[in-house]
Order: sequence, then structure tokens, then C-alpha cells
Amino acid sequence: MKFVKVLAFTTPSAPPEMMIIVFQDEAGWFYLKRLYELEGPATPFSSIEELEMAVGEKLTLVYEKPAPGQKEK
Repeated sequence: MKFVKVLAFTTPSAPPEMMIIVFQDEAGWFYLKRLYELEGPATPFSSIEELEMAVGEKLTLVYEKPAPGQKEK
């Protein structure tokens, strides 16, 4: 598996400097960084909406960038 994007989100209940980091792989699956660090690729999400349900809050995108080793499109 290879990650192609890194996305950072804020939530209404968290301070602005505290972000939720999400990786996206080349197949389009999303992974919460914290879960990935604990479980590896065991818990992928199919959409941002599914991530919002898991987190229990609305996610607001702060930035999206290529994963390390990927080129900017």
C-alpha cells in the first residue's frame, strides 16, 4: 500500500491548532493517522463522511498535500 495524500482537518470542539491527520492511499481509502499507528491498515474508511461518523464531528479541511515521496499535481 502506498499513500498518495495527507489531509488535515479541524473539528468544532478542538482548538484550531489541533488537527486530525488523514492519509489517503492510491486505491482511495482513508486512514486516521492515530488508528493507523496503532493498528496498521486494519481500519480504512471509504469516505470523509464515514470518517466524520467515526469521529462523531464535522471535519473541516485545513490542507491537502501529496504524501512524502509523491509529486504535486
